[in-house]
Amino acid sequence: MTERSIRRIHVELVTWRTIGPPDEPVGLEEIAKEAGVPVPIARELLALGLAEPVAGTDPPAWPRRAAQDVARCVRLAQDLELNGPGSILACELLARIEELERQLARLGRT
Repeated sequence: MTERSIRRIHVELVTWRTIGPPDEPVGLEEIAKEAGVPVPIARELLALGLAEPVAGTDPPAWPRRAAQDVARCVRLAQDLELNGPGSILACELLARIEELERQLARLGRT
């Protein structure tokens, strides 16, 4: 019989605060700066659909809160050894879980 080891993964959820209003349109460089990642990484995640650009902006701009999403995806990609699409999926699932937990708390069922 072989012995298997199971590695437990602890994902730390970090509260992220942006510099300005979360819905303020900002460019790619600002998103990357606030997320603390290189511009090409932020560009790749945004191109994969992590956040929708603000309509009518030229050059393209995203809500400032997209920096939080970029930072979270990069952290998950590094910690869990995920590729870009995998980290985006993980972020979407975590956001859904957080929303469901908020709904439960409102109902008084935590």
